[in-house]
Amino acid sequence: MNIISHITEMLAKGTASANVALGIVGIFAVLVLFGALKGFSRGITRQTVRLITIIISVLIAYISATSVTAGVVGFLDGKTIQQVVEQSGYADALASMGEAVTSVVYGLSMETVQHIIALPFALVVAPIVFLLAFIIVSALMLIVHALISGALGFSKTKNNVATRICGFLMGAVQGALVAGIMLIPISSVVGVCADVSSAVSRGEPSVMLSNGGQNASDEPSELEITVAIFYDEYLADVADSPILGMVNMFGGDFVNEKLASVEISGERRDMRKTIPTLVGMASDVIKLTELDVMNLTDDNKASIESLVAKVGNDRFTALLVSDVFRSAAVAVDSGALDLGELDPTLRTVVVSAVEVFTDFKPEDVKTDLGSLCELFFIVSDSGLLSGREIDVIELIAAPEDENLILEILNTVAVVYNDDGDLVGGNVRL
Repeated sequence: MNIISHITEMLAKGTASANVALGIVGIFAVLVLFGALKGFSRGITRQTVRLITIIISVLIAYISATSVTAGVVGFLDGKTIQQVVEQSGYADALASMGEAVTSVVYGLSMETVQHIIALPFALVVAPIVFLLAFIIVSALMLIVHALISGALGFSKTKNNVATRICGFLMGAVQGALVAGIMLIPISSVVGVCADVSSAVSRGEPSVMLSNGGQNASDEPSELEITVAIFYDEYLADVADSPILGMVNMFGGDFVNEKLASVEISGERRDMRKTIPTLVGMASDVIKLTELDVMNLTDDNKASIESLVAKVGNDRFTALLVSDVFRSAAVAVDSGALDLGELDPTLRTVVVSAVEVFTDFKPEDVKTDLGSLCELFFIVSDSGLLSGREIDVIELIAAPEDENLILEILNTVAVVYNDDGDLVGGNVRL
């Protein structure tokens, strides 16, 4: 799509998204025109000096912005959560929240905390620092430009038509460069929002509303519909802007990737991928809460298994899930998490069951949660959840899953009769 047809289409639409897209075209046009006129006034020599100072400003801003997140994450290397909390002076505030909360927080791995802290710094703080640093440094470079031009006698150089035309063209290049720098944070936000929309949406809002699935797992959730409507109303036309496309093509994608990437535990990670992943999983979880757990279909089971695979395949979510499970298990095991209000029998079952997760690792998430899903499917299919008495639960498992499943089954596979009395159950592989 060329810029003229884009402007015509946006004027015809008149929506909020179209107006923002037109605003982007306006910003770009004004800055290019201003740069071109200044270049015409300066001439080729002085404009060349100014363009060089602009490029230097971009490099300084880039180095400053990429150092922010790396510095914060690096500061946490080699420390424990407890050390960080105590050094920051928030130990008493955390303790006031209760022993259970304190135990869970202190149980988080530093890698998880680094990732959580890196998210706002990489996606919000770094782009803002980049933009502000560029504005400040480029303004200071005006002084450098004046000093160089004066010292080398450029300010006294007489321009002819040719030098002014060359200055005009070079000034237009400078204006486009400045406009691109100004629009880089916008392109980053729009890109993340587009990825979020792709992660949870399955078409246009009207299509999603009219084509409901045959079961709860196929029907669009409220989150899916909300994201689709918001994106369609406010961002779709912006994402299709040829100006942003040009900015991304000529360095915007590179800068955004570098600003959003941070090294954690020796691995470089792009924080832009985390938000869409989390929102997509949240959408899946919302849909799964609407399922009838006592009558799971094959499609329902496939959806649950797909969610578990997503969690296990993403390093951050695997870390988060393993940390939460492990911290909660340790809190229960140590008595920090009070289960006194639970029925004694159920409390015994819970305490025994969570022992499985006291050494839960991110690498175990996909296989262990997959095994738990298989167990859940078996229990659901057996009718145990509906209160029907079961004498024997038969299970076919892969050899590597047998110990885990047996350990869980022997602690949680309890059976109640119609009167609600615990009658027990037999487990065999």
